[in-house]
Amino acid sequence: MGLRHDAMEANRSALADTPNAQNEHPPRGDRKRGREREKMSWTQNKRPVAAAVAMVAVVLMLVVMGGIMIKYTLTEAWHRRAHLRLEDIIADEFTPVAFNGTWVSESDIMFRDKGNNAILLNLYSRSTKLLTSNFHVIPTLSGDVEYSMSRSKHFLLAMHNRTKLPGQLAVAQYEIINIRNQTNQSLRYENYPNEDRHLLQFAMWNSRRSEIIMAYHNDLYYVPNPALNIQIQLTHTGQPNVIFHGVTDYLYREAILKTDVAIWLSPNGQRLAYGSFNNTHVQATYITYYGKPGSLHYQYPHNLQIRYPKAGTPLPTVTLSVLDLEYKLQKRLSTLYAPLPRGMLQGDVLLTAVAWMNNDEIASVWMDRLQTRAVVTVFNYDKGSRHDLLRVNEEAGWLPLLAAPFFSSEDQRMVLILPQDQGDREGKFPHVCLVQQNQGNALIRPLTMGKYSVKKILAWDKQHNKIYFLATEIDSPSIQHLYSVSDDQWRAPNTPACITCHIRTSEIGMPCQYNSASFNDDNSFYMLNCEGPGVPEISIFDRSHMRVIVWEKNAKIRTALQKVGHLPTKQYLQIEIADGVKAHVELRIPPDYNPKKNKKYPLLVYLSGSPETCPITEKFSVQWNDYITGSKNVVLARISARGSGLRGSTLSKIIYRQLGSVEINDIIYVTRNLQDLFTFIDKSRTAIWGKHFGGYLTTMTLLKDVEHTFQCGLAVSPITDWLYYDAVRSERYMRLPTIQDNLAGYIDASLTNKVENLRYKKFMLIHGTADSSVHYQHSMMLAKALEQNGILFSQSSYPDEEMNLKGVTSHLYFTMEKFFDDCFSSST
Repeated sequence: MGLRHDAMEANRSALADTPNAQNEHPPRGDRKRGREREKMSWTQNKRPVAAAVAMVAVVLMLVVMGGIMIKYTLTEAWHRRAHLRLEDIIADEFTPVAFNGTWVSESDIMFRDKGNNAILLNLYSRSTKLLTSNFHVIPTLSGDVEYSMSRSKHFLLAMHNRTKLPGQLAVAQYEIINIRNQTNQSLRYENYPNEDRHLLQFAMWNSRRSEIIMAYHNDLYYVPNPALNIQIQLTHTGQPNVIFHGVTDYLYREAILKTDVAIWLSPNGQRLAYGSFNNTHVQATYITYYGKPGSLHYQYPHNLQIRYPKAGTPLPTVTLSVLDLEYKLQKRLSTLYAPLPRGMLQGDVLLTAVAWMNNDEIASVWMDRLQTRAVVTVFNYDKGSRHDLLRVNEEAGWLPLLAAPFFSSEDQRMVLILPQDQGDREGKFPHVCLVQQNQGNALIRPLTMGKYSVKKILAWDKQHNKIYFLATEIDSPSIQHLYSVSDDQWRAPNTPACITCHIRTSEIGMPCQYNSASFNDDNSFYMLNCEGPGVPEISIFDRSHMRVIVWEKNAKIRTALQKVGHLPTKQYLQIEIADGVKAHVELRIPPDYNPKKNKKYPLLVYLSGSPETCPITEKFSVQWNDYITGSKNVVLARISARGSGLRGSTLSKIIYRQLGSVEINDIIYVTRNLQDLFTFIDKSRTAIWGKHFGGYLTTMTLLKDVEHTFQCGLAVSPITDWLYYDAVRSERYMRLPTIQDNLAGYIDASLTNKVENLRYKKFMLIHGTADSSVHYQHSMMLAKALEQNGILFSQSSYPDEEMNLKGVTSHLYFTMEKFFDDCFSSST
């Protein structure tokens, strides 16, 4: 971590990064980016140019050729000495450091240093305090340690030795550390001396009290005094793999809530809401776990059970319960169930978000299983009553999973992201909306409007009447800026102020075009992660958007880049595909490209993302694709066409009920255009690859490519039939696999019934056997179809590896490299 403690230098640097007070404008695609500011810190002016080792994208020109708009970019060529090495990619030399701080008060951040010590930083004084000084337990803690602090600031929870089996909840050990006297005690399940009682599913502080809530074997426990470690059991019916209280089952962990923890504490910490997930009627799948070679323990492989609802099968039953912790201490009846919204039936409903409005009322967001209806409902604990705040319906396609709303308890206002029609063929875009109750009716007032996508609301500063959010730019879904907008509903829609449009990194003044952020409780400070296009930098800013501290410069990446002699040049294109719709394309050109020479290069198309994401971003990334481009002289293309997200509902939802249709046609059409437009692309050496959903697109493209645009393709962990995928994501895009609904669409979208066109293409299939998301079954079914039809292909299976294949990265990359080497050499 690279903290700057010199307040004067930090403030000088911040002057250059403060957005103009008049910078009140909506996201614009044609804004001149990266404008130089008049004031720069003296340290930046004196820093030698040779120290600038980031990949810098400098816009040079716009050229229009046959209806295709090309934006050329140039990667800065500093004094680099070697090609990008695969060893550096494998060793994560270019992986940015994440923000490891936690807001513990309005002005204090706690973080962990390289020695696993907990340190407290005060943003006003710039002073630090070692919280675990001379603490003898720290060296004995295994693995990375994560700390959290009690409300009183007298205790720490240290989580360590976190382990996880495929498809299962992670477990970890926890230590309670007394900061004052530097003593510790292990937090563990105390009721019975079980062998694994030290392995908890989670433990966390009550944010308003120095109390602990923990989960063990799918039940919740309450520790009212960390010094005494007395435990009160809150739930009693948890069952492994079946019933989950306060922790998520597989479906909610991976596809809906996307977290292990399903508890929500009231603002004063007195009341606790928790989700319960009953998988009794959910069918199970089994992952064969082979274990360590030569181990007697794995003489017989282990079978890991996962309750995994697939398309058209029963979902887990979900309930939301609320209890009073003080009542529990007094052994009084405490737990109440929050009723479902009117018109929704248990078993066909999803709980997508929960948030407290005040200390008595809790809001929850419920959706039907097809995700076409959503209801925000409120449960009053004291009265035991429920009423609905908002109902949203979508007739053409699906609704996005609604995130938790923000509330103003004083006047019953609510802020959340809702789709809003922009009155043109692009359809609806997600925008910040304020909802006000008026005589029992919900009045929706969009606070933002335009052809750009609001991705996340970060904070609502009610004192200053501002809402902070992340959003794209118009016609630039690859860019993500931090904005603020007024919460004045009477003048809505309001014009957002772009906070990061003119902020630059402190190191070499790179523009921040892809950003993420987090705010403290009173919104007086925020962490800003400038994630690209240059080397990422993390800083802390105050409310006036002055940089207070540079937290992380990622010097390791800059050092690694100094050793690289060549990096790809990027070009951005827009190619018209149908009815005025344009595909966005990113090309990465080999560093030895010379327009004066007639050298031809292979083309490799990389597919990724989902119908709700954009596969092209300004986020910094140096990965295997860059290695293959820079070291193997391959042109790499990424394509965002129909079916991609963040460009309006019309574009993304055109694939509704028909995955593997128009988006495949666009991929083939755009690739052929690239072959015709650029003479340096070799038509006879064109390949395609992707992983997960991208693996599905890759294989379907090869199957439908009757004109042999592609000579070979590689699919990593591909979805091969939507019948085998989880119900939430399959049914979101394809609805139900029934004759009455869309069974025909599922059949058309399957890869396994149309393999004949792979007969004369080189194809490789890669999958981890322990993939709990896209099961190994997908690849096995495709392999079986190929084998039954006598079609030769290559295959590599990785025992006990999950979707990310982290344990075999080296073997994976060498395997992929060899496949494409063979493909491009045999195609000449």
